[in-house]
Amino acid sequence: MMSAYLRALASLESWSLGGDGLEPEILEAYREAAKCLASMRAKRIRVLDVGAGGGGDLRYIRRSLDEAQLSLRSVEVVAVEPNRCTWSCVEREQKRWLPQIAGFQLLPSMPESSPEGFDMAVLQHVLCCAERPENLLCDVQKALRPGGQLVFVEHVLADSSQMPYLRTAQAALRSVQMAVCNGCDPCRDTERLFEGQLFEEVKLKRFNLPVLGVQIPHIKGVAVKRESDPPVALRGPLTPATLREFL
Repeated sequence: MMSAYLRALASLESWSLGGDGLEPEILEAYREAAKCLASMRAKRIRVLDVGAGGGGDLRYIRRSLDEAQLSLRSVEVVAVEPNRCTWSCVEREQKRWLPQIAGFQLLPSMPESSPEGFDMAVLQHVLCCAERPENLLCDVQKALRPGGQLVFVEHVLADSSQMPYLRTAQAALRSVQMAVCNGCDPCRDTERLFEGQLFEEVKLKRFNLPVLGVQIPHIKGVAVKRESDPPVALRGPLTPATLREFL
């Protein structure tokens, strides 16, 4: 039964990747990270794609690297996806969007820690599905090199004062969505995960993305790992005074 469910999810992922379209709001987060990578002038760039799904993140990685004028031959990508039923789709997307990169690896779980770490990590609609999102975020932060960047894009709980009907609908449909969509929680307040001192800097932007004709609230941004890791503490709510908007 579970294998049939996973195959169905894989088929849905494959269907959703038709065409060459990119969502501009999502691409903006990748661009922000790629600009910083370009300024490093590194001979090699290592990218960690966590929760690769069917490989939909790879087109955003390619476009942002191209716009930053970074050579694909200097890029290594490690994609993490526990649902092996999607692997053929991920491999197809890799050959389609990143055929000339220096290396590509597909894993069912997070790679073992490496002293060199990753220059960039990607979490796109993954924290909403994680059983313990705080632990996953810590694991990704540990995988980054000092100064490495995390690109994140997540849907979030609607603001009760601005979207009261949507928030009510999210709560009413929560159990159904989590059962059908691989544990995806529409009521998760993911923004709060970035209120600690896990990252030195958090650039975050709130936006709405149309899904089946409904404007769904999202966050996107780039979180930068500090050079040394202090004890984790809350930084407080992310307000315009405590976060930097995209340039």
